[in-house]
Amino acid sequence: MRKALQIFVILSLALLFVMCEDRTSEVPEIVSLQPSLLVTNMPGFDLVVKGSGFTQKSVVYFNGVARETAFLNSEELVVSIPHEAITDDAVENLTIDENGYIYVPVYVHTPIPGGGDSTILAFSLQQKFTLTEPEQLPITQMDNSNPQIYSRAGGGLYILTNAIDETNFVAYSTVSTNYGDTLTSTQIVEEFLSTLGYGIKNWLSWDFNSIYYHTYLYYFEGNYSIYGRVSDDAAVSFDASFFEPISSEYEIKDFRSLNYGSENIFTVWSIYDADGVGVIQFNVTRDQGNSYSDTIQINQRPLASPYVVFEIDKNTGKIIISWVAKNEDTGIEGIYTSESNDYGKTFSAPVSIITGNSASVHIRKPVGYLSSDGLMYYAWWEWNGIDTSSMKVRIAKPDESGTAYTYHDVTSFNGFNENTAPLLQMVVDNADSVYFLLQDSDATFHFLRSTDGLNTFTTFADSQTFTDHIGDFAMTLDEYGKPMLVYMKSVEYEDEDTDGNTITFSNIEPFFVKTNE
Repeated sequence: MRKALQIFVILSLALLFVMCEDRTSEVPEIVSLQPSLLVTNMPGFDLVVKGSGFTQKSVVYFNGVARETAFLNSEELVVSIPHEAITDDAVENLTIDENGYIYVPVYVHTPIPGGGDSTILAFSLQQKFTLTEPEQLPITQMDNSNPQIYSRAGGGLYILTNAIDETNFVAYSTVSTNYGDTLTSTQIVEEFLSTLGYGIKNWLSWDFNSIYYHTYLYYFEGNYSIYGRVSDDAAVSFDASFFEPISSEYEIKDFRSLNYGSENIFTVWSIYDADGVGVIQFNVTRDQGNSYSDTIQINQRPLASPYVVFEIDKNTGKIIISWVAKNEDTGIEGIYTSESNDYGKTFSAPVSIITGNSASVHIRKPVGYLSSDGLMYYAWWEWNGIDTSSMKVRIAKPDESGTAYTYHDVTSFNGFNENTAPLLQMVVDNADSVYFLLQDSDATFHFLRSTDGLNTFTTFADSQTFTDHIGDFAMTLDEYGKPMLVYMKSVEYEDEDTDGNTITFSNIEPFFVKTNE
């Protein structure tokens, strides 16, 4: 009996030793970080740590501080890095090298038995983004124009462009799934032109089920139409059939289409009648274009500028439409707004929320954004009288009620007039930091950012001068706040005529620029 008990004890100890040995963790190792480079003062983000030897008890240390860590598998962890961890103050004690990089130490700790600390891998921070050299999109059409660029989490990138050749108006969708490392372009629209025609303005929106809607403005044989097509493969291809929110003999100057949910597609446009009086109109389809509501006229005062600001609160479905009009009694221009809280069935009476100082002040080309707390912010070009050298970009910041605004000057540029001042590009990240892309009269792009509610602005990338730039441009941010932009450039080509002589001609082609890693 005693011998049997001794054998049992020995076997139990051996089994316990094996079990403990099996539970001993490996020393973790880090191979890579995604992303590996950002700029200071960005919003918080998720850092993906890849390597080996990770366990459910592994913790990522970022700049010496243990961070909330999610275990995906033995080779991948995800850690939440808050905004406060990458502010200038948070990294002020770290060394900055000669190229302006700040290296933040990152390592993984796995507790005993076994385990330990991994080697340190550096996460890089800069005070400004640096941009890549422009890359020509894989599109070979004449006279491209009106680019739009969009991004989605996970590397999704979408670029829309128009082009005109001798017989057709065409539109292209350029798609990337890896932040623009590879780009694939597909022709998604082709309309025959028997008379002078043009496509102006493309828009892309998508619903919660990733159904994409492409809308564009088209002019043919004296008629203006807004057409739309649907894609269920992430904007790679679109249905041949189209929906048509509006068709009119009067000139449509500007429009915007947005969706709410999987079926509601809202369209707003500015249209000028035979007397040159501009109005804002709106309609909605609730069955993906099979039928439309009656058209609603939004504004009551004639437009002073054709550009429309159109936003939808994705949390509540509230619709906000804004525009520039002139008060006939005072002659003062201002930004007016109207809202709908019943998904576009009715709209509130227009309210003037921003006004010029006098009748000589001009407000043009407004843009806006709806913050995460439901407040509207605006920016616009403004100048006094005929003195276009006084042109400046101004912004309006709402109070907590959203009814009173304070104005701030962003910057001033000389050399523009009402017709040549470019559209503003204003983009907002998920922490309500605001990014401006501005172009001066020398085709130099300026990148400004505000992280304090539009009180102050700093540059977030060095200014860039793009030679042979032609007019149109657009900017977006990826989920890490990195800027990407598309712009149009004149490109010269050589060919031979029918007699064999070399001739030189130029096309306007789209180019893509992203952030350097």
